[in-house]
Amino acid sequence: MNSGNAHLMALLNAAESNRSAFLWLKKQDLDVLEKMALAADNDDEALLWLMRNDLKDMAIVAQRMREVKNEIERRNSDLHFISWD
Repeated sequence: MNSGNAHLMALLNAAESNRSAFLWLKKQDLDVLEKMALAADNDDEALLWLMRNDLKDMAIVAQRMREVKNEIERRNSDLHFISWD
C-alpha cells in the first residue's frame, strides 16, 4: 500500500481474521495494533491486555471495532436482513 497507512489496513484485515495481516503486524513489532486486532476479533484476553497496559483508549477503539464487526456479521447471516430481490 502506497498511502503510508499500511499499518491501519493491516489492523483492519487482521481484525477480520486475516492471518497474513496479523503476521505482518507481528513482524513490524506493532504489538498494540496486534492486540487491538485480536480484541476486535473477539479475543477477550487481548482486550484485557490493552486495559492492563494502560491503553484504555486503544481498548475502547478495539471494542467498538468488535461491536461493528459483530453487528455486520449478524446482519449478513440473519435471514430477516437478507434481501431476496
